[in-house]
Amino acid sequence: MKASDIIERLRSRADTSLRQAAVRAGIPADSVLGVEEAVLEDLAGRIGTDHALALELWDSGLYEARLLALRVANPARVSEALAEDWVEALDSPAMTDLACLHLFRRLERAWRLAGEWQEREEELVKRTGFALLAALAVYDLDAEDDAFRAFFPAIELEASDRRAGVREAVARALRDMGLRSRDLYDQALEVARGLREGSEGEAAEVGREVLGELESESVRARMSGED
Repeated sequence: MKASDIIERLRSRADTSLRQAAVRAGIPADSVLGVEEAVLEDLAGRIGTDHALALELWDSGLYEARLLALRVANPARVSEALAEDWVEALDSPAMTDLACLHLFRRLERAWRLAGEWQEREEELVKRTGFALLAALAVYDLDAEDDAFRAFFPAIELEASDRRAGVREAVARALRDMGLRSRDLYDQALEVARGLREGSEGEAAEVGREVLGELESESVRARMSGED
């Protein structure tokens, strides 16, 4: 498939109501068409891995074309420079999360990038660092708990960020790390309680939010079964 043909197909499947909902969710109006997720999944399945095509789709600037690019890019061919170019081009919270889900977590350097991006000041780059950590907590089944423990200090530090987009990703990373194993669960609870009781404002709210999820009856029952 050619990039031009794919983009034409995406335009033909655009839905005004979906576009309006996407704009309300923070996706720039000048880039989103309003295409159902099922359409992108079907196209990605037909294309498979095609890195050259991914680069062309990304360069179009269209939201849905970039989502498709993230799905069909070859992780082994994503260079350091390309990862930086793409993370700096992310223009909405939704795009940061999907970039981590579909591509960044699959990169060989994913763990290092998570740490580096968490230290950046740009809101969406910092958010990507924590969203990537959350994705690794869910999908990197071979990682040791110690790899995650190294990130607790960053979570405690950035939970006080005044930007909601960053705090959302920090909270999700802490929650998903806690759900990964019983040992990480206990430490995530300790960190969340420390944020709730030893902080004010945004950090305290992150602590309350995460505790509300980790201390739910269903999660407690699950973790009790891991004793």
